[in-house]
Amino acid sequence: MTLRPIVLGLLFALLPLARGQTTYEYGGDATPSSGTYASWFTTVGPGHPTGGYFVGTTWSSNGSYLTMTTEHPSDYVGATSKGIWFGLGYGYGDDPGIGFTWNAFGNDVTTRLALAPGSSQWSLYWFDADGYEAALYFENTGFTYQTAAGATFVSVADMTAFHTYGTHLYQGQVTYTLDGSMIAHSAAVGGGPGGLMVFGDGSATDVSGYGSLLIDSLTLTVGTATPIAIPEPAETAFGFGALALAGLALQRRRVSRVTTKAG
Repeated sequence: MTLRPIVLGLLFALLPLARGQTTYEYGGDATPSSGTYASWFTTVGPGHPTGGYFVGTTWSSNGSYLTMTTEHPSDYVGATSKGIWFGLGYGYGDDPGIGFTWNAFGNDVTTRLALAPGSSQWSLYWFDADGYEAALYFENTGFTYQTAAGATFVSVADMTAFHTYGTHLYQGQVTYTLDGSMIAHSAAVGGGPGGLMVFGDGSATDVSGYGSLLIDSLTLTVGTATPIAIPEPAETAFGFGALALAGLALQRRRVSRVTTKAG
């Protein structure tokens, strides 16, 4: 056993202890392996420092949004797996510079994205420092979210249009929102690997992406301290009645924003 994994583990364990709230904003204006973003994320795709990415994947930015492209293994002769993703995760030769905090302090990940026509099976899943999970799987007819009760599919009329997806973990509960309306608030799945986030086509096995995922923005808020604001009960475009949560304000915390464009 070497000391490096132990030291990295200790450093990562200390990240959640920082007080206050910090927000990291990725604007789609450059690839995740470029500029300042390169020090934030683990990247498994073009630009990966070890070259360790699956064949047949590309990503590029037009200065406004990121386009991630991959092919299903069955569409690529000789390939047994596919994958392209960015996020947080050690052990890939590209260690992230940011991390999630403990479940008691809360974490939030919000993204605005769209699928290219004919694209499906992309994902965003993450685990806070205690191993609680928020997971979204994007398909060409809608998306699936995960809670302790199981997986639930939500039909969306047009997945090629940009929508905003919110995921929040706090005190063992997971909250999902779509375009500002809550669609679920329930017990979260626990027992996962602490401090991991995968955004894209991560496993190339059971859920294997194909086509392109377009990412306009990704916001990580670490140490949210209080439950997110839940909309008042109202009918949504998908026929859901939004739930109302009465939240008691906890201790005020200093907020420091980290809004960086890669240069």
